[in-house]
Amino acid sequence: MSTHYRIRHGLLLAALGIVIQMPATAAPWSFGIISDTQWAPQNDTNRTVAIHVIDRVNEQFVAHGVDLVLQVGDLHDTISPTAIGVRAAHNQALADAGIPFYPVRGNHDDERRALSTYKATFDQSAYSTPSFGADGQAAQGLSYAFTHENAKFVLIDPYAMPNGKRYTVADHQPWIDSELAAADHDHAFVLAHPNLQGQNHKDNLFGGSPDANPDMQNAFIQSLDDNGVRYYFSGHDHMHHRAVVTSPDGQSRVMQVIGASDSFKFYDPAPPYSAREQNVAQELETIGYYVYTVDGPRVSGRFYSSPIWWTQPDGTDGSPTWTLRETFGYSLNGQQFLVQPGQSFAGIQDVGPVGAGWIGTEMAILDGVNATWS
Repeated sequence: MSTHYRIRHGLLLAALGIVIQMPATAAPWSFGIISDTQWAPQNDTNRTVAIHVIDRVNEQFVAHGVDLVLQVGDLHDTISPTAIGVRAAHNQALADAGIPFYPVRGNHDDERRALSTYKATFDQSAYSTPSFGADGQAAQGLSYAFTHENAKFVLIDPYAMPNGKRYTVADHQPWIDSELAAADHDHAFVLAHPNLQGQNHKDNLFGGSPDANPDMQNAFIQSLDDNGVRYYFSGHDHMHHRAVVTSPDGQSRVMQVIGASDSFKFYDPAPPYSAREQNVAQELETIGYYVYTVDGPRVSGRFYSSPIWWTQPDGTDGSPTWTLRETFGYSLNGQQFLVQPGQSFAGIQDVGPVGAGWIGTEMAILDGVNATWS
């Protein structure tokens, strides 16, 4: 297996932010994202949980002073009540620092016999959850949404519920629409374990292939786009990968951020690839985590990674070397423009509003080419 430490860049998102005068905002705050934390072989200590990686990443989250941490699925390689307890125990550093932990299940957590332990351990029942007809609150504590400061987080669990039924994104869609359209947030982030379009895995949030259930894809991506969601966070592919995904009807788009591995597993990209996915950045075969800072209308994402640092099968030896690998972000002010590799920046412009404390201003990029390596 080859190792790729270099960030691969392709498409660029050029941003022009018109910020002339704005009201005072709350202090900046941040949240962390950790991805798949699977480990093997199983022993009495780890129970298929990557405890050594979790401990090192949580040290970083505490040092960054994040307000909360979210995990995009696959908390274990083989789920069991014991494994759930091990995963929870290794969040003690977060708990000691007063940092809450919000997970959503992945395919390796899809085990009905462990659901009662999972729901009791990671109790999210106080938050908004979808109701599925006669089944009532089948998704309570599994799919859920909450607000923190000026942001809404919507976590989607498409796996088997206590009644054994799997509820698709189409089943979730009215609840997703309602949460994203609510007036209780400025920023919104949507999370689930499956990708919108996978670089390695071809099963995704909508089915078993990139083009599965196009109507479902159109409705979901349109909901995110219409409601100002800039980032969809997922796991499953065990690689750092950012890409703009366009709906099958070509009318909507959103950026997906697939989380780097926090596991012993690493995957490489493999065809077929979807023409509706425009790659922005990628790094393979490193351990990584993310810190997102929300500062009024602005969100800045930072991706940190380390080469594999352990040599022993139990993974307990050595120390990571964390490096800031990429910074990216957006602002609710101004616009973003997609710029293909080799394409000129000339002609990109934005005009600021007039009135309500703003001064009408025009900004433009006069020259330059997207010369990023891809």
